[in-house]
Amino acid sequence: MITDSVAKRLRRWHFDDGMSIRGIANRMGISRTTVKKWLKADPSNPIKYQRAKAAKKIDGYTAWLDAALLADSLLPVQERRTA
Repeated sequence: MITDSVAKRLRRWHFDDGMSIRGIANRMGISRTTVKKWLKADPSNPIKYQRAKAAKKIDGYTAWLDAALLADSLLPVQERRTA
């Protein structure tokens, strides 16, 4: 997420100090397109970056895995599954 202080610093570097977009991107460690987007954005309404929650491959098996682990924990040590 971009904070107000980061946005102000980015704008100051570009507009006041005349630093290039590439220079800002290298200095901050972000892509040039992100810098361009932040420069075009309204300063009174900062952009908030949120990554979309992606589905995991294991999500369909969590209930079965939880049940298997619970059943395994109730077995004697010699009969438990090991990896």
